[in-house]
Amino acid sequence: MRWEKSRVPELYSRFEGFIYQILQSEASDRFEIFKESLNDDRFRADFTVRNLKVSIPVEVKISASDSGATRQIRNAARHVVGLLKNETEVGIVIINSRLPLRAKEQLKAEFPHIVVIDLSNLLWIVEGTELEDELLEIAQEIAPFSEAQGRGNEIPPEELFSLGLLNRRTEQPVLANRRDSVSCSEFKNLKTGREAAKSYEDLCERALKNVFREHLSVWSKQQRSDTGMSINDLVVRINSNHDFWEILRDHFSSIYVVFEFKNYRAQLGQDQIFSTERYLFKTAMRGVAIIISRKGFSENAAKAARGSLREHGKLIMDVCDDDLCEMLRLAEAGDDPVIVLSRKLDEMLVRIER
Repeated sequence: MRWEKSRVPELYSRFEGFIYQILQSEASDRFEIFKESLNDDRFRADFTVRNLKVSIPVEVKISASDSGATRQIRNAARHVVGLLKNETEVGIVIINSRLPLRAKEQLKAEFPHIVVIDLSNLLWIVEGTELEDELLEIAQEIAPFSEAQGRGNEIPPEELFSLGLLNRRTEQPVLANRRDSVSCSEFKNLKTGREAAKSYEDLCERALKNVFREHLSVWSKQQRSDTGMSINDLVVRINSNHDFWEILRDHFSSIYVVFEFKNYRAQLGQDQIFSTERYLFKTAMRGVAIIISRKGFSENAAKAARGSLREHGKLIMDVCDDDLCEMLRLAEAGDDPVIVLSRKLDEMLVRIER
């Protein structure tokens, strides 16, 4: 996959800045961290981590393809080896991709003085912190179509702990503590109408992140189309192996899902369905919309949604405040909130006429 040239420096800079945050968080009390190498200008590393005992060059790489990541690491490792002054020193190469165990073993055998850190190691480091979602978002931005994305993690190489670059953990963090608490009373207390529309959008987004943070990523608000004629309230990317999201991805041509928020006092009419239908474009892998509203679809709106699916293959789902509250309660109890959407999709498909 190729990027637009203008995006490469931005994506690299963001990932590099993220790595700097991790180094500062984990090791700043034991090391000085320099953003430029202390070596000769002909050989520069992205960072140098140094104290009185050691000086460690750190090279950061990004790859849009997991299959090409090993080659990039091998090239970076050769570069870092040239920065080492003797056989007792080590260097570090960090990449945004996941590496198979076999590739890691081969790299270790080929470059015994280089420590490789991949996405699964980075996720272990930031698990349970506010940086976890940021890391996944950056990884998805760099490699949006990678099949290796997800939240699985792997403990980093032992050398990072023995050198003092990472802190050993006595216990695993509790992910539930990171959820932004949303209560159903917030929906009940929020007024309907245009004046509260922005507050309703923000509340719905908080609720969605609460229940679907393991399944969706790259939350992009107020996305304007390339013609400037359409604005989507929220566009997210599917990042899940859950059956429901796989169905949307595989059978409804959607890597992306459009969320629309309607703070109307009454049920939605068919005009709102026709308006949302125009946002969907299956060729752009955006064939699914979920409309969240206070009272849900009217019968005419439900018929229009079924018609859109039957005639154009575009899926428009109905979620009301009560549905969202049910999902919040399921998530709070440790159950699967996606079951609400699965049930709704099943009911909709059963009612589709020929």
